[in-house]
Order: sequence, then structure tokens, then C-alpha cells
Amino acid sequence: MRKLLFGLLFILSLSFFLYLNFPFERFIESSLCKRGITAQKVEFHRLPPEVVLKEVRAPALPFPLELVRLKPSLNLKEFSYYCRVCKDEVEGKFTNPLTYLSFKAKGIEVGKCYGEKVKLEGKAAGEGYFKLKRGELTAGEGEVKGNSLKLKGVAFGLFQAGLLDLGEFKGSYRVIGKNLLELKGKGSGKDADYKLSGSLNFNPKRPGSSYLNLKITVKVKKEPLKGKSFTFKLRGSVNNLRL
Repeated sequence: MRKLLFGLLFILSLSFFLYLNFPFERFIESSLCKRGITAQKVEFHRLPPEVVLKEVRAPALPFPLELVRLKPSLNLKEFSYYCRVCKDEVEGKFTNPLTYLSFKAKGIEVGKCYGEKVKLEGKAAGEGYFKLKRGELTAGEGEVKGNSLKLKGVAFGLFQAGLLDLGEFKGSYRVIGKNLLELKGKGSGKDADYKLSGSLNFNPKRPGSSYLNLKITVKVKKEPLKGKSFTFKLRGSVNNLRL
């Protein structure tokens, strides 16, 4: 019995020693590289296990993630994550392999994410989930909220404005078919009331090429077109939208 206990103790001690000295950082860097993801710094905290990535860039994202923390479950089939992005936080869970992803964003500064590429300023928050099968979206729903929204350099039809105060926005998404999302929402600000509806054809291999088709109706509250309504469409790939 004593020999068995000593044997078990030796195996446990050896396993723990190997765990503490295994080069996880190099393994993680190699795994990220295969997916086209880069990180300025990779850390692996062994007790408790946690992966920490800094200044992460991925082909699917138009902006870097300042910080990513990943905590695995004991069976390594579920991970909780925390990201610091655009001066705020996003957290949630995902499975391995990827069949489920949830998110909760508190107050992302839109202008910090996209810079001059997008003329929208303000904060966005929201939460929701997605379900996937063999890499394809099959289900999911969630909501998005915006506040202190402002749109710069507005020009559609006869209406032009250097800055349009759009105030608050509340919208939602719902997966209604394979890689197809239904989008809708409405908002109100000092300068306009507005609503939108449409769809997003999600491209799982190249998210930036996902096709967005939105119908937007704006009722102007400022002169010289106070009370007038305008309807226009926003179409194109996420990385190349056009009115």
C-alpha cells in the first residue's frame, strides 16, 4: 500500500513539475500564428490557469484588442473571456470547438474603434449570443444600445449638416437563417428621430466581407428641413459601405 501511495505521489509530483515548466507561451503563439492572429505579448498564468494576450490583432477585426484574458474550464471545453477594447470592456463565454459564443459590452467608444473611417461618435453597449454548427451561424439574438451618438459630415438629398445629434439608440439582431441576421432599431436625438431595418449576410470565413443591407428613415428636427423625412439605403460589405 505504501509503495502504491509513493508511486501515485511521484506521478502527481512529476505531472505538476511538467505543467509548471511546459512552454505554454510558445505553444499559444504558434497556435495564434496559424490563425493569422498576432499579439505583442503572450503570457500564461499557471495557478490558476489563465492566458493573457496584449495588443491583439486578428484578420476578422478592424481594430486591435488592447487586452484579452482567457480562463478555461477544467475539461477545456468552455472558456470565459474578458477583452479591453476601444477604452472599454467586453466579456462572455465560448466553447471549444466553437459552437456557442456570448458577449456583454458595457460602453465601447465607437470613435476610438474606427477613427476617421466611420463618422459616428458615441458609446455602444449590448449583450447577446450566437450558436454555430461547423463554423456556420445557426441561431442567436441580442440587443445593442447607443448613447451620446453624433454623426459628422452628414449629406443625403437636400439635407446637409456638419454634425447631427442622434442621441440614444436601441436595436436588436436575430439569426433567422444560415448566416443571415435580421436587424432593426430606432433612436431619437436633438436633431433627428430615426429607425432602421434590414439584414446582414454573415461571411464566417471573412467577416469583413459580410454584406449589410439597411433601410434607414430619418425625420429631421432642425431647420431648414424641420419636419421633413428622408429614406435611404446603406449597402455593401462591412468594410466598404455605401449610401
